[in-house]
Amino acid sequence: GAPLEGVAVLDVGCGTGALAVAACGRGALVTGTDVSSSMVECTAARAEAAQLPISARVADGRSLPLEYSGSFGLALSNFGSIFVQPASESVEEMLRCVRPGGVVGLTAWGGHHETEAFQLIPTLARNLFGDPAPAVTPAVGPPLPPPVPPAVTPAVTPAVTPAAIPT
Repeated sequence: GAPLEGVAVLDVGCGTGALAVAACGRGALVTGTDVSSSMVECTAARAEAAQLPISARVADGRSLPLEYSGSFGLALSNFGSIFVQPASESVEEMLRCVRPGGVVGLTAWGGHHETEAFQLIPTLARNLFGDPAPAVTPAVGPPLPPPVPPAVTPAVTPAVTPAAIPT
């Protein structure tokens, strides 16, 4: 996988901590948030079991802590933003939390015509910059290895290359 040594990563909707553990295992400085205290506890337990220094706290993806503004090189949501209504609020918060040149990435079920979350970044770009955003075509690459072998292997499409990761 891509090296993330020293990159501050925000995992929005961290759930059980799969993304947080994978990023921290690659050297990232990870902060996980979830609206559910049970999910935050699960992430913290998983991090402790893996002996990884992941910070996890309860926070709503629509209203992340103000001190997060401009603090992260990467803000990611692995299926978390699709549960926020409207999903655009989660992406707007992720954009607020990345520093200039930072990267926002998310995963969602369905294609870009079926899932509101896939339309968020091009729509926000049009709203912010007034210029038609180009069609988004996910990058294709090898799947990231899961930290715990799942019963079913999901298709993972990394959209960030090591050269694109701000340090």
